[in-house]
Amino acid sequence: MGIMIVAYDSSTRVLRKLDSIEGLKTLQPAETVWVDVAGTDRELMTSVAAHFSLHELSVEDCFTPGHFPKIEDYGQYAFMVLRGLKIGDEIESVWSALLVDPPGNQSDPQRLARRRQSENAEDGKLTRKLAIFLSEKFVITHRRHELPWFEAIVKQILQSPEKFLAQGPDIVAHRFIDALTDRFLHGLNFFEKIIEHVEDILVSSSRESSMSQILELKRALMWLRQIIRDQRVVTSKLAFDLSVPVKSKQRRYFKDIDDHVLEIGNVIDKQIDSVSGVRDAYFASVNIRLNDTMRILAIITTVAAPLNILVGLYGMNFEFMPLLHHQAGFWLMLVLMLTTSITMLIYFRRKRWL
Repeated sequence: MGIMIVAYDSSTRVLRKLDSIEGLKTLQPAETVWVDVAGTDRELMTSVAAHFSLHELSVEDCFTPGHFPKIEDYGQYAFMVLRGLKIGDEIESVWSALLVDPPGNQSDPQRLARRRQSENAEDGKLTRKLAIFLSEKFVITHRRHELPWFEAIVKQILQSPEKFLAQGPDIVAHRFIDALTDRFLHGLNFFEKIIEHVEDILVSSSRESSMSQILELKRALMWLRQIIRDQRVVTSKLAFDLSVPVKSKQRRYFKDIDDHVLEIGNVIDKQIDSVSGVRDAYFASVNIRLNDTMRILAIITTVAAPLNILVGLYGMNFEFMPLLHHQAGFWLMLVLMLTTSITMLIYFRRKRWL
């Protein structure tokens, strides 16, 4: 975590790495500058902002946790916030944390407090933020947390500056946005596995914990859908808005990213529909189980009703009643009651009510 400053002169094909912010004063007009700032050091970012005349509001947005994607035109540069999915292990740990409490404690105050804290804290989300300042002469990237894929892109750019820095700051920005978008699409495979897992649980048993997972999964996907919708506004402007500092010949590359973002939105919509289908199947399964229980109870009540009538009749204190003083009266009534019950059960069985 810290700062990296790179300057590349296309005419001489010389790549320079500057040791400090003070080195920015030695920049030549022909050089393309890329500054990468990582961490939560506001003073460091403020120093970079002072040299490039960045607006204080855009700098403040760099450190705002949970910020949704956006793009703003500040005249000399464009500022954008993008979000990418965390890696699989991080997503899995976040997902496990959401389900750590028993589903019966949904109204527990401590659980609700933890949920609000998770909703307001970037670390509790499934994505990481990447901020980019883009102009015709420089590109500045900022991230508050480490991005596992970021270093691979940095290494690629530094090894082949003629393919990236020589083409302009917009190509450098494109490389990061493209990688972020591709990993977002690949990361959605995790949710496909979760949906399949919940479906398997639903088939085996309709437990209350299954419903908890379904609701949490739908909530997470709806949040990601809002993220990707805002992100598409960013990619669309990069692809089509002439006010954004992107060369005309480079816009086709951003159009490709815009198509990928649209595909991500479609995938998330399909996953939400799948979760809704699983939810409906869960409710249908619960209703079937409830109907089975009510049917059994109704059959028991129906079978017991004639027996109660017979018991009630012979429980009356009359002196003269059929079979009351007969030597085999008890056994005859017992056989009559058993015969009645068995006959009714056979009838229900033939009707497939049992």
